[in-house]
Amino acid sequence: MDDDALEALMQRIGGWSAMVGAALLMAAGIGFGGLTFAREAETVLQTIAAQPRWYWPAVHLAFAAGSVLWIGAFIALNSSFRETLARLLGSLGVVSIVLGAALHVIDSFISGSALTALANEWAAAPVADRAEIVREAETLLMVLGGTWIGVVVLFHGVPFVFTGTSVARSERYPRFLRYVGVMAGFGSIFTGALMLVIPRAVPPMQYYLFCGYRHVLDDRRRLYPQAPATTRSPRVRYSAGCLRKRSKLLSAGCCRLIADSFSSRRSS
Repeated sequence: MDDDALEALMQRIGGWSAMVGAALLMAAGIGFGGLTFAREAETVLQTIAAQPRWYWPAVHLAFAAGSVLWIGAFIALNSSFRETLARLLGSLGVVSIVLGAALHVIDSFISGSALTALANEWAAAPVADRAEIVREAETLLMVLGGTWIGVVVLFHGVPFVFTGTSVARSERYPRFLRYVGVMAGFGSIFTGALMLVIPRAVPPMQYYLFCGYRHVLDDRRRLYPQAPATTRSPRVRYSAGCLRKRSKLLSAGCCRLIADSFSSRRSS
């Protein structure tokens, strides 16, 4: 297999890894529903206990699988860079996504197994014994809150800053997408810092929407590298224009929703 065929294979594998991984992460985020954010421990246990036994572990298995697939996507993207600086920054992005994915997997397995066990124990226990189980769940939720902040920063933030900067220095990708990863990465880092200083400061479902759409943009960037002006098809140009408009609308909507949430907190 020659180098061109190997690179094409890597890009194909990376593109599918990005799309499947993004689909799993978005589906898991919808299934997760921000349950462990801004909820009392007893409410969390009651909600999990009311679901089928496989539901909560399956949600977190999707989280873990999606994060691991994104490692392959970042490795494939880094292999497409030709410039030395871009490849170096891309390598830092790969290292960051490995660390973030490892933390994501640990967080998912703890939440998927431990919370499920506590919820089942809470549902089967007499009312008098439930208070102790709730206290254990509160401690576990505090630990998961800390690991999730690490996921936001190390998985959704730092890798996209490094790799987005690499894309910005590469001529292979569309101009309007070059800084999307960088801006989204810094946004995730800011979000993680805000969650660390002000717990539960950002509405979880709005954050999932933002992260999920950013994954879609990065899928687009992997599947449609910048083509020469003489060979670029009108369909790709049209799709890029639509995607740019939708990106602006969604970003403005997310900013407005977050601003409204802070305004409501001040008024209350």
